[in-house]
Amino acid sequence: MLIHVLQNHTSLETISLKFLLSGHSFLPNDSHFRDVECSLKTHQRLYTLDDYTDIMKTCRRKNKFIVNRIKPQNMVSVVNLEKKQINWLNLHEITLKKKILLCYL
Repeated sequence: MLIHVLQNHTSLETISLKFLLSGHSFLPNDSHFRDVECSLKTHQRLYTLDDYTDIMKTCRRKNKFIVNRIKPQNMVSVVNLEKKQINWLNLHEITLKKKILLCYL
C-alpha cells in the first residue's frame, strides 16, 4: 500500500518505517490501543462497524482520535509482497524511495 501511495503522490519522495526490537520497548500507538480497549470493556453490545467507530471517536476526552473508514476501492493487494522470502523478525527498517525499495536488516 505504501509503495502505491509513494508512486502516486507527487510530493512524496521517501517513506521510512522503523520497527522496534521485540521485547525491548513498546510502540507509541500501544497507548492508543489501550484507550480503545478500555472503552470497549464498558460497552456490552456492539453490533455494527459504526458502533466500533463511535467508541474510537469518543474513548478519549482530550486529543480525540480522528477516525476515517477505508473504502474498498482504496485497498491495494499485497500478494506479491507475501511471495517474497523476507525474514520479518529480523527486519528493523524499511525505506521506500520512488522506484526503489530498500530493506535494512
